Amino acid sequence: MLVAKRTIDLEEKWVITYFNNYHNHDLLDDKEVQFLPAYRNIPIADQSRILLLSKAGCAISLITRVLELEKGIDTGSLPFLDKDIRNFIQSQSSIGKENDASDVLKLCKSLKDIDDDFKYEFTIDENNKLEHIIWAFGDSIRAYETFGDVVVFDTTYRINRYDMPLGLWVGVDNHGNSIFFGCVLLRDEKIPSFTWALKNFLAFVQGKYPKTILTDQDLALKEAIAMELPNTKHAFCIWHIVSKLSSWFSFALGSRYNDFKQEFHRVYHLGCGEDFEREWQVMVAEFGLLLDRHIELLFSHRKFWALAYLKDFFFAGMTTTGRSESINAYIKRFLDAKTSLTDFVNQVGVAVKIRNQAGEEARMRQKYHNPHIRTCFPIEEHAASVLTPYAFDLLQHEIELSTKYAATEIDNSSYIVKHHTKDDGGRLTCYSSSNS
Repeated sequence: MLVAKRTIDLEEKWVITYFNNYHNHDLLDDKEVQFLPAYRNIPIADQSRILLLSKAGCAISLITRVLELEKGIDTGSLPFLDKDIRNFIQSQSSIGKENDASDVLKLCKSLKDIDDDFKYEFTIDENNKLEHIIWAFGDSIRAYETFGDVVVFDTTYRINRYDMPLGLWVGVDNHGNSIFFGCVLLRDEKIPSFTWALKNFLAFVQGKYPKTILTDQDLALKEAIAMELPNTKHAFCIWHIVSKLSSWFSFALGSRYNDFKQEFHRVYHLGCGEDFEREWQVMVAEFGLLLDRHIELLFSHRKFWALAYLKDFFFAGMTTTGRSESINAYIKRFLDAKTSLTDFVNQVGVAVKIRNQAGEEARMRQKYHNPHIRTCFPIEEHAASVLTPYAFDLLQHEIELSTKYAATEIDNSSYIVKHHTKDDGGRLTCYSSSNS
């Protein structure tokens, strides 16, 4: 096709002077045409359905499959692609973003009107924009009164729509269920912001300090906790450390990385500080990491994460990677990068209600639970009558483990405690009758 400029009726216009209808490529068939952007449109009815499913937390692949099943069509037969759904959701998430802060404040006020125990606080910056906001549902605060001895304060999430860090206080109840205690959205990850969050959370729970708190290795948060929770044991969540090992060491160690990771886990589980420090130095030398800055930082903060230094504190099982992964999966059920503030506040409310229902069901099942007694110890039989099945299983496991150790008296107040499979080693334990 040729196009030229011509003067027609004293007016310059572009006109086609030559056109050849011959194609130098094969035309697309009907199935291939649907992949061209010009042919990919999301109908209005499907748009509403997509937004509803997205709000419920469904992944793009799940939304696609639901639409296919509802329409009774084969997989891949929708007139649009997964990336079209993703682009549509993203385009909708930006609509009303400026009003979202005011909307969430209105929502918090309405929740306060419905439930006087609902708590929220916020600050506005010099440009009259939302700076920080913290909130907690009444049921969450009541749960904290009972189960707030151990808290995970996770600030590694981020609502990308606002590019603001999201902090979540999470715990575990006596049935082993993860529970929300409170949420905070901060302007930044600096000491004043974390200090503001901790002060307001303590105000919500009437000044009840947690016995232990687990976080990631953020140094600003570490300083804020030292100032605001001076009597709380602060520990780093091992799951966050392990998740970073690959990015820290895989390139430097190459094929030896898996061996290093296995050795790291062995040293991490050592029960004595002296053993940990000795074996740590051996490991570092073996893998040539003496000058590595991550190794130096981990060792300087060893009392915040190594089990040898945490064994005397109560963590409700939340130092395990399995529990951390469970909490992470629990949070992601209600959080998406494109979630609006109002949707997230509502989703946390749903999570709190689900937790209440799960607790009621667990209490009902406990009435008909008939635990199996495995030892002749009176403490096990008594525990079966007062503990939840989840708590009893944990205690029963420890009771069974205790039978595998032998205590040999070496004088009137000292014993050597060894595992029954060990001929040497063991731990020296001293007993004082004045503390009994």
